[in-house]
Amino acid sequence: MKREKYKLSKEYIPLLNKKYDAMRNNARGDTSLIAFVQIDFTLDRVIGGDFSEKIKKGDKYTDIIRKEKENIVDINERIVFGETLTPEYLNECALGGTSISLEYRRKSLHDNVKTLWIRNDIHFSINLMNDHILAYVYLYDIDEEKETERFLKYMSTYNYDFVQRVNLITDNYTTFMSNRFKDKFSPRIDGCDYFNRFRDDSVSLYDFEIIGDDFKKEELIKHLAKNTEYTKNFTVTDENSEVKYKRITIRYIDNSKSILCVMQQDFTQSMIAEMDKNIKLETALNTAKKANKIKSNFLANMSHDMRTPMNAIIGLSNFGYEESNEPKIKEYFSQIIYSSDFLINLLNDLLDINKLENGSLKLNKDVILLSEVTEEVLNILRPNAEDKNQKLTIEGQYFIDENYYEIDKHRLQQVLLNVLSNAIKYTKKSGSIKWEIELNDKKDELTMVNKISDNGVGISEKYLPSIFEAFSQEKNVLSISEGGSGLGLAITKNLMQLMGGSITCDSVINVGTTFTLEFPLKKAAKNEIEKLKEIGIKELGIDFKDKTVLICEDNNINTKIASKIVECKGAKVEVAVNGKIAVDMAEEKNYDCILMDIRMPIMNGIEAAKKIREKGSSVPIIALSANAYLEDMKESIKAGMNAHIAKPINKTKLLETIANVMLENEG
Repeated sequence: MKREKYKLSKEYIPLLNKKYDAMRNNARGDTSLIAFVQIDFTLDRVIGGDFSEKIKKGDKYTDIIRKEKENIVDINERIVFGETLTPEYLNECALGGTSISLEYRRKSLHDNVKTLWIRNDIHFSINLMNDHILAYVYLYDIDEEKETERFLKYMSTYNYDFVQRVNLITDNYTTFMSNRFKDKFSPRIDGCDYFNRFRDDSVSLYDFEIIGDDFKKEELIKHLAKNTEYTKNFTVTDENSEVKYKRITIRYIDNSKSILCVMQQDFTQSMIAEMDKNIKLETALNTAKKANKIKSNFLANMSHDMRTPMNAIIGLSNFGYEESNEPKIKEYFSQIIYSSDFLINLLNDLLDINKLENGSLKLNKDVILLSEVTEEVLNILRPNAEDKNQKLTIEGQYFIDENYYEIDKHRLQQVLLNVLSNAIKYTKKSGSIKWEIELNDKKDELTMVNKISDNGVGISEKYLPSIFEAFSQEKNVLSISEGGSGLGLAITKNLMQLMGGSITCDSVINVGTTFTLEFPLKKAAKNEIEKLKEIGIKELGIDFKDKTVLICEDNNINTKIASKIVECKGAKVEVAVNGKIAVDMAEEKNYDCILMDIRMPIMNGIEAAKKIREKGSSVPIIALSANAYLEDMKESIKAGMNAHIAKPINKTKLLETIANVMLENEG
């Protein structure tokens, strides 16, 4: 029996050693191998292998497994590791001739901060001499393999000319080409300065004066420390002398920021499509400009044609209201005046955009409660926010402020609605918009600060400086960002400046935007303002006794209205039905003031004013025009007139203007 066992030993042990040597030599050929350990599983002892100083011959394998488990980063991978490498399961695998392979992320062997991907392969055999189970354990560093997997997954989502994986630590890089041939990896290039090599190899393709110093290792690292990626667009000319549009994109693809992905894409077709789109947009813009000019002419004519009869309606209704002693009749006139004012406000709104563009828009002084204004704004916006399931909130102590303030209520609501509606528009469904109001009280003046924040799409750092420019909208070479006409924020800023305030914007792309609107509010006592309204024009102290006013007007009703207004203050009135007669009358007599209609037969008001000035007269001339455009006002002033009042005539404004121009002329 002993002789047979000895004979078996002489035959088996060399075979076992030969198998062990072959497996070890094969493993050594793999540069990713970290350690190779031979285990007598039955004895739970390390009996050989190539390994680090942390593992010694004779160590317990169960202790090695326990320590390795503690170094595994992911808790799920740690659980799988522990459940797989149990003595019971390993014994089953050994007896069944099954190998084991586990992949997991562990702490680095030399740095507990960094992590490393490991593949743990275990193969089994039986020692026929003593029936002990032998295990051959191989530990591989598969970090680069995992990075490559992630790299391939990342680049598979893009169309590209080429993609390069660059190791910043080793300067190794691999290139993946995409062309008419089969896609393939080029051999890995080791130990070179990638960025200089790229420039040298590509000098015939690229104009590096365009890319400049950006394509240097140190500059790219600085850029990527602040941004997720570096992007540069440029053009190249191919072998057919055709211009191609290219883009280089560089970004990290690993957590340790040591592996770069360098990708070149061709967006020639997209660029051609966008240029074609821009041509169409330019054509559409020119068409829109022509249409806008037609619209402006239409508005001007409509304004004139509406204001002339409205002047009669409002003027005569005011006289009827003032002269009637019947309450019912006064109520009728009051309703006519109210409805007429409403129509005039609608007409004025149609002309506002033109006034803003020309800087001629004037603010009103309304008496408001902040709580009422904010509630009206919210009531308008809430349905839009609810449609997108957005959270629209307002914060601040404005609702307990009982002070009344003087400000243009319509313009205040306009700027708030503009910014808040943009926040709703550019915030995704279920997003949030917050409106914060802060009141800084200073004696008889208060500063109102409105901070409107959202978590919407945001605005790029490049576009932010031009956000308030007219017709400005954010765009890049591939797409035109969302936006309307590009006028909204420009109008808002102009209105804020008119109100003596300011508007600023802070934004981070894909994070959100905050607009801050700040302007002064002038306190106004409610009882004093109501008293001022009751006192009316009689208490203004205007007296035209011993004054003579020439009214140049071809419309009999308009003449009656203007005459009655100035006569009630003691003035004498003379009438000219066209400009030529007015010139002759002004030459024969010195008037204290001339009220000059613009559109008249024989000679219009502009020509008449010029003739009067040419004769050396300094008599105050006030234009009474059914045209309310800035150009009309400028033309009146250029002709030598002192002021311009748009019809329908406001009694108070007309009397104040006459008093002012006569006072200036006397001075």
